[in-house]
Amino acid sequence: MSDIQITGSNAQSFNLPASSGKAGGDSTGQQVENTPGRTGDSISLQTDGNKPSSQSARVKFSVESIPESAGGMKSDGGERASSAETVGDLSGNNPTDGNSGVGNVTLTFIHTNDAHGYVEDHAPEGEERVTGGLSRTAAKIREIRDENRDGAILVDGGDVFDGGFYSKHSQGEVMSRPYHELEYDAITIGNHDLSWGLKTFEKLSDQVDTDFLAANMKMADDNVTMKHLKPYKVIEKKGVRVGVIGVTSRLTAVGCPDKKALQIVEAAPVVKSCVEELKSKEKVDMIVLLSHLGYDDDVKLAKETEGIDIIIGAHSHKAIPGGEKVRNTIIVQTAGEGNSLGRLDVDFDITKNAIASTREQLIPVTENITPDPAVEKILAPYMEKFRPLKEEKLAVTDVKLDMFDEKVESTNLTNLFIDAMKMDSDIALGSMFSIRKGIAKGTITTGDLFNTYPFENRLCQIKTTGASVLRFLETALKDGYKGNYILASGLSFEYKPTLPEGKRITSITFNRKKYTPLKFAARAMTVSMDEYIQGKSYFRDSKVVKEYGLVFDILKDYLKTHSPLSDVSSEKRYTKLPD
Repeated sequence: MSDIQITGSNAQSFNLPASSGKAGGDSTGQQVENTPGRTGDSISLQTDGNKPSSQSARVKFSVESIPESAGGMKSDGGERASSAETVGDLSGNNPTDGNSGVGNVTLTFIHTNDAHGYVEDHAPEGEERVTGGLSRTAAKIREIRDENRDGAILVDGGDVFDGGFYSKHSQGEVMSRPYHELEYDAITIGNHDLSWGLKTFEKLSDQVDTDFLAANMKMADDNVTMKHLKPYKVIEKKGVRVGVIGVTSRLTAVGCPDKKALQIVEAAPVVKSCVEELKSKEKVDMIVLLSHLGYDDDVKLAKETEGIDIIIGAHSHKAIPGGEKVRNTIIVQTAGEGNSLGRLDVDFDITKNAIASTREQLIPVTENITPDPAVEKILAPYMEKFRPLKEEKLAVTDVKLDMFDEKVESTNLTNLFIDAMKMDSDIALGSMFSIRKGIAKGTITTGDLFNTYPFENRLCQIKTTGASVLRFLETALKDGYKGNYILASGLSFEYKPTLPEGKRITSITFNRKKYTPLKFAARAMTVSMDEYIQGKSYFRDSKVVKEYGLVFDILKDYLKTHSPLSDVSSEKRYTKLPD
């Protein structure tokens, strides 16, 4: 295809190649992008002339040879709404007609989060419908981008790599190569993205070949740098300069084998500093925060930090249909694992240099979406190589092993999980959030176990006191014990929710003897837990005395030893006392 010559209204001429590309880079290391491209039946570009970028000339030229059916933006969500769960206008203003409104341009933020290496489609817990699949997600991303190619920005909120079976066994490559194919503009680092260490992450980030943003994370040694790690970047679309900041969870260092090489600080002061720098030095028109802090922290940031226009969240796996507005900040997030794709259309008023209106959609990734052939081709060799291992038979269960929910705070699966981890320790402690899926009655394969526990955490034994154990148990009582997320083996306890926070446990039964909290706190004991729990503040002063290996391997051996499973207890190991 030949180049197209276009003359702008300021009498400058341009030769626009048939395919657009990325350009940029500055002396500070924050990449600046200005990407002309095609949008449906038109070509859009920005010409700076001698004006500041926020006042760039904007010229739109029709190309009559391209049919109208090529698509374009809809002013009210129109066709997009038919495939979306929710469309929400969060601005308080009436939506404008994309680029056709006087002084308005439309940017489209396509956002994903918490993919956790899930490349295959899957059935949600307790449902028959099929959802997800990276190749279907890819197809939808391309479709949305083509509707507003010169105004689309593709970002991810982190936890890209660790979690899926094929991602584990390829150490993330089954995700990094499709992400490269899709040309992500920016990704923040999630707390599971460094699970295989910094060298592996650097290899993966090279393969993705985009910027990974984490303003509150740096190397402990100032002489050590990571090529793709930046606090923020500036992306310019349709003459609008968008500052994108990334922040990660403190747990990111906990899950990294090279945790001592990292420093992760409180996010709020760093975000405030980045906002000020982006506005004063980079002259951005809009601030977007890619956050892997979790929903509650996102809300707190929005309430306490000025200047953040949009927070694209992650970590909580909390779908926010239509988005949520907190003060002047729009917060969006998908549920993760590739089940849906987020689309936030932002109408930006260039005359007022402000957001005029927004529309957020959560688009289900369903089996009705035709998979993207390029991504299918990338995935195929990984799936062919590791499928036999996934289908390996481990055990048989005569009963269904149930996933927990908000109403059921203890199940046969949660008890089996934590009992397997007790090993030769006095007690074992863990978290329900580590369990991702139940197990059906019948044959249990390696893939089934992996779907239940997809992490590469190691199990250790620590020597500590009952005081540390009590502090950990009390954290589950802060919200009146809404869904006990703490698992325990080797003890049980009673609690009264009306007592003051931190003092709600009234007794603990340990080694068949009932203790008051004061007497239990004084006891020395050994506790099994994964390294993730061991890294929390409750146990930082404790001494690791033994390492058992990967939790996954311990669960695997436990299933093999106890097969067939027929009588798995679902007893509650805590009792709520009346007021």
